[in-house]
Amino acid sequence: MRRLVVLAAMVVAVPPAAGFQIGTTVTARCHEAITDDARRTAGWPTLPRQPLTEADRRAIADLPFTPPTDPEDPRALALLIGVRSNDLRDNAPTDLAALVHIHNDPADQPAHCIRRREDDGATGDASALAACRGFILDELTRGGWFAPTVDERAREPVAVFLAFRGRVELALPRAAYHLGRGLHALEDGFTHTLRNPTDGRVRSVLNWIDLVDDGYQPARDGLGHQGWIDDCTLTDDARVAQGVDLARAAAVEVLAALALPDPVARRLAVERALDGALALEPGCALGNDYCGAVELRDAAGCCDGGGGGGPGAAALIVVVALAWTRGRRRAAATAAVLAGLALAPPAQADDGPLGPGLRLTAHGGAALDRGALALGGGATWHGARWHAGGAVEWNPWFSLDAARTRPGTINAYATLGYTWLATPCVELHTRVHGGGSVILFDLVGVDRGNLGLFVGAGLLGATVRLRDDLGLTIEPSDFAMPAPQLTGFPFYYRQYRISLGLEWRPGW
Repeated sequence: MRRLVVLAAMVVAVPPAAGFQIGTTVTARCHEAITDDARRTAGWPTLPRQPLTEADRRAIADLPFTPPTDPEDPRALALLIGVRSNDLRDNAPTDLAALVHIHNDPADQPAHCIRRREDDGATGDASALAACRGFILDELTRGGWFAPTVDERAREPVAVFLAFRGRVELALPRAAYHLGRGLHALEDGFTHTLRNPTDGRVRSVLNWIDLVDDGYQPARDGLGHQGWIDDCTLTDDARVAQGVDLARAAAVEVLAALALPDPVARRLAVERALDGALALEPGCALGNDYCGAVELRDAAGCCDGGGGGGPGAAALIVVVALAWTRGRRRAAATAAVLAGLALAPPAQADDGPLGPGLRLTAHGGAALDRGALALGGGATWHGARWHAGGAVEWNPWFSLDAARTRPGTINAYATLGYTWLATPCVELHTRVHGGGSVILFDLVGVDRGNLGLFVGAGLLGATVRLRDDLGLTIEPSDFAMPAPQLTGFPFYYRQYRISLGLEWRPGW
């Protein structure tokens, strides 16, 4: 349910000030496409292609986005992960709660080439551009691009989010990864700024951080973030098309500069490229509509839907508030029900909808928090209050982040249940499950065929009689966690399911 709320929020409210969009199920892969186009245009990497490791191949198959072209070199893979890192770190693209903390970090605004809190007044544009420039050069320095010899084979551990593996540490080519982070900021410089449509110079740098706090003052803080510029698919809009073209050209120029053999010439060429990309047109301010900036035609109160104050953001606040409030009420109600059931008199053996004895079961369920389905069956033996049995299920997984499915696991487990209340029409029960789980495909650090544990529980479920020998089982709070790898770096895939099933009591 939480993932549905987040996806709905991403649709009704423009994501945080992310600059050009990154690829998700609801946003275009702008950064990835611009960066990959620039890479291929510049002929990077210039060194011979490096072989992919098995971990690289598994990571590519588990990326939470579709690459523009197949990254057949680990440096291309690291470049794409790096260019997404500024917006995501090691979080899921739909984990809005975590992403808000990234984009609302006052110290991290240069990673998006947007104003900091201190970038105020007449000098704010120049200081914001200088901070953006400094961030790019720092990332290139961390990648070793200004060393006498660039070691493009050296790898460093990077925490990333993969569609099914979740958070994991990958050894990525250091130079390419930090190059991606630097290019992200450079590209954002063409969507987080107002630009002269003739020569592309910066007329003003936009603001996000002051918009999310009280006291935003356009004259002091600059124009608010304009979310519509971030969508590179709006190719019919001249301003968006200009930003995409300039960003691609600037990235190509930086990549060409990094190919120079001499480290001093390499750095000077990069600095010249940044000087051109971040050149400021002086004299543009709120008083003259930023030299008649074309971007103002869609500005709504100095911040459109991407500025944090529009109806989309308001709708997001309402959705989250309602979900949180209802979640607390639901938890309190559940606690009250369980307390009442615990004090209820024991259920009688002949009071249940199907009565005691053997029941054959079939069930199906779905989880959205970590996307998964479950299809299975088994048998249970029911006594007066306790029941026990076993089941086998196929548990395929799907990713809402990547719109991708995988075979998942086969889970086999024993079930122990307790009946809290039984009437001729319905019974309420709690169940716990334990057994084994086998994974059916390869992941980073996890081999197909690994055998591990399976644990699960149903906090409070119900069986409703459909006829004398058939009942419908409803499990609205079904927890399942296959853990197919327990050695090395353990791996588990936690699921909060809603499950339905049938229980049939044979007549023999």
